[in-house]
Amino acid sequence: MTLLIGLLVTGLGILLILLGSRGPGQIPPASDPDPLGTEDSDSRLPESPESLSEDILPRDSELPAQQAEPAPFSPSAQPDSDKATEAVERTASDDSDRKAGQKDHLPAAPLTVMQTRTFRPVVSADHEATTAERRRSRQLLGSALDIDLFEIKKLLERRPAALRGVLIDVTESIVVEELAMVRSYLRGAFAGLDTRLREGPVHDSDPALVAFLTSGLARLPVHHGPVFHRAGRDSIRLDALFPGSLLIEPGFMQTRRDAYPAAGMTSGAPVTYAIWSETGRCAPLLAGHEATVLFTPTTRFRVLAVQSAPDKDDVMVFLAQEPARVGARQQREHQILDQLRRRANEVGIGPLDGLSPSAVAHPGLDATGRAFTPQMTPTESAASQPIPT
Repeated sequence: MTLLIGLLVTGLGILLILLGSRGPGQIPPASDPDPLGTEDSDSRLPESPESLSEDILPRDSELPAQQAEPAPFSPSAQPDSDKATEAVERTASDDSDRKAGQKDHLPAAPLTVMQTRTFRPVVSADHEATTAERRRSRQLLGSALDIDLFEIKKLLERRPAALRGVLIDVTESIVVEELAMVRSYLRGAFAGLDTRLREGPVHDSDPALVAFLTSGLARLPVHHGPVFHRAGRDSIRLDALFPGSLLIEPGFMQTRRDAYPAAGMTSGAPVTYAIWSETGRCAPLLAGHEATVLFTPTTRFRVLAVQSAPDKDDVMVFLAQEPARVGARQQREHQILDQLRRRANEVGIGPLDGLSPSAVAHPGLDATGRAFTPQMTPTESAASQPIPT
């Protein structure tokens, strides 16, 4: 009996010790549904994968491609896969070989060496005639200029509409002299001048004549738009006529605004030029020259296009005057070319008994087709020129 009571007391003591080791706050109330004491039931980890909802697991369509289950291995599909791999490797190898030896894979293009011919400009493009050059020119022409002086005076008194844009910023006598020089040139009083400027040798008096003529042209109205020129093709080489090439004309170039000149053409095939003028000068100072447009020496032309007639030797060349000042051109080249093509289809051939042919047959080319290139003086050497950036 005593032993039984002792065992009960000992068990009760152990139970009291166990209950006393836990704090009062750690005993959950009987009504608490969360025995772990957490506030958010969504943060509980599931006991098994089956309990995961669709909102937690991504759908098959949302799985990244690299996580897709690999297709089962098929021996019959293996050769096609190997072929695809070999094709990719072969293509990559071919590309590397082509890059390493690209020149060997390109067809060899024929190399054309364009022949050029140098000339020495007698005056600069912006040169203004001095008093000494005017006096020298008057002495050279003598009484041959008197008829032109008389006609220019009468013309300016009538003030025709074609000459309303004449620049008069000096005394009238100087203006009359300069315009008389241009009229004298138009009627052929300077025969051989353009030939000497193009082929040489120039005379000692040529620089003064060119300066005087250039000053006279600078007083005439500017023609901005299409002009036309034509010459016989004969046996001239056209290697220098390709889109983008630059042609520099050493002489005074004569064109028309209304038609292709007919004078000087033989029965052979022609080379016709449709030219966009930027600074060409209208020169209605002589009967028959109402539509004449003159360009000063060293005018630069850019080839826009070259068109050959089918089954014929006829060639159509489209040129645009290259302005001396960068950015001075008001239109883009493709716009100029469109206007030249349209206007070239509208104009016809001038009268057969028209003006005598210009001494400049093909602008920027000599009699054999060589392109003119200016020969710089020592003060204009390449070393002194700014390097374009």
